[in-house]
Amino acid sequence: MTTVSNTSPISNLALIGRLELLRLVYGTVIIPKAVRFELEKLGHAAAQTAIHDAELAGWLTTESVSDQGQGIVRALGEELDPGEAEAIALALEQEGRLVMDELDGRSVARRLGIPVRGVLWVLRKGKEFGLVSSLKEELERLRAEAHFWISPRLESEWLQESGE
Repeated sequence: MTTVSNTSPISNLALIGRLELLRLVYGTVIIPKAVRFELEKLGHAAAQTAIHDAELAGWLTTESVSDQGQGIVRALGEELDPGEAEAIALALEQEGRLVMDELDGRSVARRLGIPVRGVLWVLRKGKEFGLVSSLKEELERLRAEAHFWISPRLESEWLQESGE
């Protein structure tokens, strides 16, 4: 199944040095042009290098939303930012799944029948694969280095489900 990502999972994982987990969990990941444009604005040299390396390795690719999909992008643009709208439209076109953290975008994607996961799920899968030793440490790094917000209740649930 094709995997499409929005900006935040890529940027957040790149900021904490864990972008490779996306490849290990999903294989190839596709991003729309609006997401690529948003990633170019990321002002962190190591994260930019990780993203560039993923593109050179061929597992992170950029694709355009089709002309037909542009109508979906315009409609979704009423409530979502361009990256979210294009990621959802591309996931619909590809009949794929979506990696997205923003609640509004996740809600829209689910209403449209698109399976959605986020960065927390990717980190938990990394732990299950033995690539992440402590989900709690990774969540702390997300907060400190990527300014990622997670509710205390949700964090507690994820840690408990991960055996921490």
